[in-house]
Amino acid sequence: MEHLDLTSNAKPASNFEDQDSSEPAITDNAKRSVSIRINTSDYGKIKTIARRLRVKESAVFRFLLRDGLNSISTLYQAEITFGGFIEAFFANPEAFLDHFNFDQKRLAAVIKGIPDNVLDDEDIELLCMVSRPRRYLAKRISAKLGANVEDMQSIAMLKEYVFAKYEQSFAQI
Repeated sequence: MEHLDLTSNAKPASNFEDQDSSEPAITDNAKRSVSIRINTSDYGKIKTIARRLRVKESAVFRFLLRDGLNSISTLYQAEITFGGFIEAFFANPEAFLDHFNFDQKRLAAVIKGIPDNVLDDEDIELLCMVSRPRRYLAKRISAKLGANVEDMQSIAMLKEYVFAKYEQSFAQI
């Protein structure tokens, strides 16, 4: 039985630089049994949803897993592209950084490992600012765009900035 730890803010593998991201995925149709650890609050939410929908808890877990995988589907394609990574990042940028514990150094290492990466270091820093208070990102994006950006619009404007600046790289999505 495989073991997955789905607790929020799970610690990253200490040797993430040495992990082979090109390792082939399992492609057979066999079902796998996995053991997961989740906090009590999340488990209570899953039980409540299952009870209200009159389904098994496992059905809720499978739905959440499938939905989560769909939101980052470009990350499990045979060849990861820069555009695919950015698309997955912006599906839920705050959760992406927080859950995978990406600081600027780790995010930069992942992005620089993508063959067609064109993102410069300053823009990687902007991506990392998503997990900080919005006023800091709004100030930096305002300076980049030469326009006033409201705090609540900062992530949307960052996405717009990245997609406009690297538009040519997104043709491969």
